[in-house]
Amino acid sequence: MMYASNTWAPATELEMIRSALNSLQRGLAIKICRAYRMVSLTSAMILAGLLPLDLRIREAEALYKARKGLSMDYLPPGKELEKEIANTERPQPAKSMSSEYELVDESDPDPLGKIVGPQIYTDGSKINGRVGAAITWWTNDKESEYQTLSLHPSCSVYQAAMYAL
Repeated sequence: MMYASNTWAPATELEMIRSALNSLQRGLAIKICRAYRMVSLTSAMILAGLLPLDLRIREAEALYKARKGLSMDYLPPGKELEKEIANTERPQPAKSMSSEYELVDESDPDPLGKIVGPQIYTDGSKINGRVGAAITWWTNDKESEYQTLSLHPSCSVYQAAMYAL
């Protein structure tokens, strides 16, 4: 709806265009706020938190003009919207950013260290209408206990994963 609105924004001053925009937006506003059809456009717009399209189009036009330097009427005195900066004045990312790293020996099979204590893994899945979850308990790098759980076929894979947790 807003595509190239800066070119046709002056047409929104015509009552016929505003009426067409309002009728288009009214249906959307009513659906957003889940109101009945008898609610007024103004009430639906307020409940939906929407700005009328004709005002939104004029806003887009003013922003376009401000970016192009054609008009700065709506900005307070002394304020700037955007300022062009030459590429030579922009900061070099390599100079402004620093990253630290640590060399890890490739011969070490577990460079981050061993996890101390028991480890518990969970998972949930849904395949061919069957839904299930599983829990497994590992101690000293060996599986010491496990449990599988079956859920109702109407459950989702997300419910199965949460059930396992």
